Amino acid sequence: MHYTMNNSTTIKISKKTKSNLEKQKNHPGETYEVVLARLLRYATQDDHLSQETIKDIEQAVADIKAGRVYTTEQLNKELDL
Repeated sequence: MHYTMNNSTTIKISKKTKSNLEKQKNHPGETYEVVLARLLRYATQDDHLSQETIKDIEQAVADIKAGRVYTTEQLNKELDL
């Protein structure tokens, strides 16, 4: 992905935030612009659950309410662990 900076601005960030951004770089030459764009993209992608995931969660809650669950100890005993 290539980013062209036609209009740029300066922002103030703490040294800790800059250090955290540095750790997010995929390679040393990656710009903060690219890092921030990637983080923002991830943040917006993960905000919505798919219908399939919602259905799976609802089924899991129904299983728990109906008692269709096992403790870790029960599973260990069942699996001879």
